[in-house]
Amino acid sequence: MKNPDESFEESKARKKKGSQGKTAEAAVQKLLDQRQREGKISYIRLLDARTCGKPVPAAPADFVVFQESCVATLLEVKQISKGDRLPKKSFTQLPRMLSMKQAWPMLVVYLAGTDSWWSMDVTRMDLSAASWKVNEELGYKIKLEELFNVNPR
Repeated sequence: MKNPDESFEESKARKKKGSQGKTAEAAVQKLLDQRQREGKISYIRLLDARTCGKPVPAAPADFVVFQESCVATLLEVKQISKGDRLPKKSFTQLPRMLSMKQAWPMLVVYLAGTDSWWSMDVTRMDLSAASWKVNEELGYKIKLEELFNVNPR
């Protein structure tokens, strides 16, 4: 709900913050749609509270992807506008993703500043860290169009 004391600029910033990452999510969903049409995968888009317009339990990821009889891949998509650090408060799903032992957790990060996509190894991310640097220690650079071209297991 809008705060009556906030300025126009603060209101714009609040709305913009809520849409952070939607560009990256849309690009990934477009690719998933294409892969699904090709018969390579099937996926389910998990809805968040913002999409539903009402409070719902937090989803463990943005998508659940099924590929070649694998148990599900939990796919979370993040976008970082400046720099190369993913703040812990922006990736609150990590503990839930790691607790779901039957699912293969996957985090894809789009660095808008360098126009690059990264696949991060969530199993190597320190749960006590305040943020994680998006680099070769925790992940690797990918071409988005190659996502789900190979069997993950």
